[in-house]
Formats: sequence, C-alpha cells, structure tokens
Amino acid sequence: MTSTLVKLPNQQITEAQFRQFLREYEGHELHELVDGWIKVMAEPSGEHESVRSLLYGELFLEIRQQRLNFEIHPKALCRLEKGDHRRPDLIVVDKTTWRRNTQSEAILKEPPILAIEIVSTNWEEDYIKKALWYAAFGVAEYWVTDLLLRIKDYPKRKHPNINIPTVSVGTLQNGEYQWQRFTGQDRIISPTFPNLNLTVEQIIAAAEV
Repeated sequence: MTSTLVKLPNQQITEAQFRQFLREYEGHELHELVDGWIKVMAEPSGEHESVRSLLYGELFLEIRQQRLNFEIHPKALCRLEKGDHRRPDLIVVDKTTWRRNTQSEAILKEPPILAIEIVSTNWEEDYIKKALWYAAFGVAEYWVTDLLLRIKDYPKRKHPNINIPTVSVGTLQNGEYQWQRFTGQDRIISPTFPNLNLTVEQIIAAAEV
C-alpha cells in the first residue's frame, strides 16, 4: 500500500507522521524530513555511485583489517537536531550504537563516528548546511568529497574556493568543524582511520569512465 502522504508533498508533517509514512511507503525512492517537509532524494549519477562504492569498500576493508567495532552504512537515516531526518551518503557507526538505536526501526538517534557526503551540484548544502547539522548532532568527523562531478554541465555550481578535486575532512572541535583539505596524491588523514592509505587521485579514478 502506498501512503497517501506521497500525494501531499506541500503539507508539513510531524516526526510521527513521517515514520508512519516510511512504514507504509512501498516505492523505490528514499525520503528525508527537513523542517517538517518530506523531501524525495534525487537519483544519484553513475559517477556519484562509483565514488561511494569505492569509499565504502576502502573503509570496510580498513574496519576489517584493524578489527574495529564499526559498521558502515550507505544512506542510513539519522535523526538530527530539531527532528530533521537526513541520509548521509555514508556513515561509519559503532556497532553497539547502531544496534541500540535500530532494534525497532532503522533510524539512528545518536551520532555516527563519521559522515561522508559526495558533492554533486548542491555544494552549499554539503559544505555549509550539513556541516552545521552534523556538528550539532555531534558527528566527530565529516568528509566532503568534492570531485567537481557534473561541473561541465553546471559550471557555476561549485564551491568558489574549490578548483580541483578535493576531499575536505572536518574534525569536530568545540561544536564546529576544523578543516583539512586534500588533493591529488595527498593521503587523506582521518582521525577515525589513522592507518587509512587512500588518496584523492584514487577516488577520482573510481569516477572516471
């Protein structure tokens, strides 16, 4: 049964109504709740999914090799401050935290250790809005993976200070992210994964056809 809420995109709803919507909806789209409004997530490009697949694989291997008590999940639903429900491209979360939060429904109400976003054409949301949201939620580490995807189609939709493919790693300090930017053959320095051996060039290669 498809929820009737699908037919009411211009109506604000409560958290309880959103969760009821998720239980009843049987379509293929993924949804978020932003300021009380249901948002349908845009279908990602092939480049975007190739990058996410590479990052997932690299971090999964690191978790296994280092025997870390972590899990990695794509598009997991996180309940942020003020009731917003967002789906980062990838999260890394402590197994105990995940199991404690998702026994009844797969909604994470405690912050993951790491959140990753892959920029497509919405750079302001990834660099500014989500940085504020994830910091308020308490996410200790936040990556903005910006390979300038689709820049040929949307030349003006890029961060004004990012002119080459860049991974920005934010570390939460005093409620704000302190940023380090990595490009080219730089090894990405991650507090969560100090032994990670991954460069921006390797990530770029995943997006190349």
